[in-house]
Amino acid sequence: MAFRIITISFDNEREVFPDNDLNAFLLDKKVNNYRVEFFINAGRTYWSVFLEYEEIEDRSVEKLT
Repeated sequence: MAFRIITISFDNEREVFPDNDLNAFLLDKKVNNYRVEFFINAGRTYWSVFLEYEEIEDRSVEKLT
């Protein structure tokens, strides 16, 4: 089992947490456990996701390039 922490800063102009990197990372993973935390540092808002996952092999899934 592997672990990863992904931290995303809030995009004030679009008013969203951009999730492209998170979605791309999870394309070939099976998430076994996760924990989400929000925090503010130096006036900026962040969303941090701790992931416990396993790699999956699915040849039908195309990876983003």
